[in-house]
Amino acid sequence: MEGYLEWSDIPENESKSTQKKHEYLWLKSGKKYRVRPVHYAVPLFKYFHRDAKGMLRTALCPDPDKCEVALAHPELKKPSRRYAIYVIDREDGKLKIMEGPKSVFLPLKKRFEATGKNPGGSDTGGDWQIEITGKGQKNTTYSVVFLEDTPLSGEEKQLVKEVMEDEKRLFKNIYKVNTPEEIEKRLFGEYENKDNDSKSSTAFIENNNSQDDSSPTDSSPPADSEDFNW
Repeated sequence: MEGYLEWSDIPENESKSTQKKHEYLWLKSGKKYRVRPVHYAVPLFKYFHRDAKGMLRTALCPDPDKCEVALAHPELKKPSRRYAIYVIDREDGKLKIMEGPKSVFLPLKKRFEATGKNPGGSDTGGDWQIEITGKGQKNTTYSVVFLEDTPLSGEEKQLVKEVMEDEKRLFKNIYKVNTPEEIEKRLFGEYENKDNDSKSSTAFIENNNSQDDSSPTDSSPPADSEDFNW
């Protein structure tokens, strides 16, 4: 409980300026998204493992070449090199975390190299359309097209400010890498779905176990493992 509110402080739109919990924009095959990137992207190595019950399990590791869990489980596929960034989802105006392979982020990098403008800058960024086709690790394709320059409005800047001032919503905490013990538990340990729909087929879709109502697409891992910088 956060304490009592004055009547005048009760928000009319709970989904925007009062948004506190981080939300995710999972890129699904067969759909188009219009997004406005914010700030910078972060790189990560992420395991995707489907257990014997069909549950999709994930974990983050610092270095796949030195992962003790991978050595102990030869059946475990290599972690995907992925990237995450905050974006404004133009469908509902909410600030969400978008995660994807390198192919989603390279067009943003190319625009930065061509123009010198930060794709996630308050005044220099713009809207992008992302279209996903195909399914599976080898057959998923991402088409990423720049649409127009869209400087952040005052309300959007406030959304970003709230995230930057909320320690729990900073990427250094959301995407904090797991220890070998945590990776073992998240991928192979007993899982109890206490807080989510019992019919869900996805577990541990991000680092602090709070789930969105949709699972991440099985997208193709990037071709290399270089760090991402604009």
